Amino acid sequence: MSSANYENPTTLRLGAQGTFDGRQFTVKGRVVLGMELDGETYYWNEFTLVDQSGGTVTLVHEETEDGFVWKLFRRYEPLHAMSVSEAMAKRAGDTVNFEGRPLHISLVDQSRVYHIEGVAPEGVEVGDIANYFNADAGDRTLVASWTGDEIEFYEGSDLPEGRVERAFNLRDASTESGPAVSVSALNASGAGGSGFDPKIIIGLGVVIVVGLACLFAWTGRTDQASRTPLPPAVPAVQLTAKMHGILGGRNFNVVGLAQVEIARQGGNFDRTEYELVDEAGSHALLINALHGNIREWHLLALMTTPAGFSPYDAAALRPGSPGQIAGRTMQVTQVFQSRVLSTSGETAATFWSAGMHYGLLARLNDEWLIARWNGTELQICSGRALPENEVRTAFAPGQ
Repeated sequence: MSSANYENPTTLRLGAQGTFDGRQFTVKGRVVLGMELDGETYYWNEFTLVDQSGGTVTLVHEETEDGFVWKLFRRYEPLHAMSVSEAMAKRAGDTVNFEGRPLHISLVDQSRVYHIEGVAPEGVEVGDIANYFNADAGDRTLVASWTGDEIEFYEGSDLPEGRVERAFNLRDASTESGPAVSVSALNASGAGGSGFDPKIIIGLGVVIVVGLACLFAWTGRTDQASRTPLPPAVPAVQLTAKMHGILGGRNFNVVGLAQVEIARQGGNFDRTEYELVDEAGSHALLINALHGNIREWHLLALMTTPAGFSPYDAAALRPGSPGQIAGRTMQVTQVFQSRVLSTSGETAATFWSAGMHYGLLARLNDEWLIARWNGTELQICSGRALPENEVRTAFAPGQ
């Protein structure tokens, strides 16, 4: 939701019952939360689901620039949890170590509770503010949230299209209004946790990394046809051709940019890619919203495609699995299709060529790799994430 309207935008109502993976849940409460995004408050809904044994999970309903999506979250207990002071020191672009695996932080922000309907989660009141960061685990999204000296961790992913509607026997919100019809427990695969405190699932809005393969096989997205999508969010930093700035000690000029459409499991989104050239004439690729989050920035350099690695080899790699790429074992986090929508500036097709391309994202520690290919050519770039403030400072007026 993008305006202060606390009414339920879905046909899921308090008291509704439905089944996920053989467990029957009842909707006990709804909380409206919000966060500040580009000077405006972005709102979303969290539904508290309680099973017959008292275990709880949370369904998050949010409105993205592509439409509405449902997400399912549960409490997560890492073996070596960080302290509040450690979490407070984190910034977007940093990495955190969970279970020996470095994860990329895509967002650090705050959320606020604006409205409660039904039974509120324990300790949750209107006006509560929590700090949080989102971390991309490739096959799931992890959220760390803290208030005072308490910190908690949660994990989750998008639900497949129609999963919530089938589980709760909901009507199409675009053609009918009022409470949902009498619901029944329908078999629908998925997963649920227990002991979940919904007050910590905050800041999910447009900033969550979506469309990732879920640890519990909750992949896909919900039906978007019933609502008009929001206009695309405007990044806090926007570059234009002929701007110049210093990143990583290199003096770059922006020589071109492209709007690129990305299609992957979980839905489509557009991102902006900038072609940079340094004083030595070397080209680099600066991507805003690599995963769809407009606060993400990544600086990548074009690599020489290694001998023996073809488009067919790239196409054989699967998300969630390690792959041999450019002589290194990297974790594949996403596969996608890309299409250039528009270009401007003095582009020389260094990074963008006409037509549809397949692609993948992979990472090794702090290094990100993106590969794109068609039937005849393969392009590989690698680099690292940059904090938004670093990009803003680099290309500030007067640089």
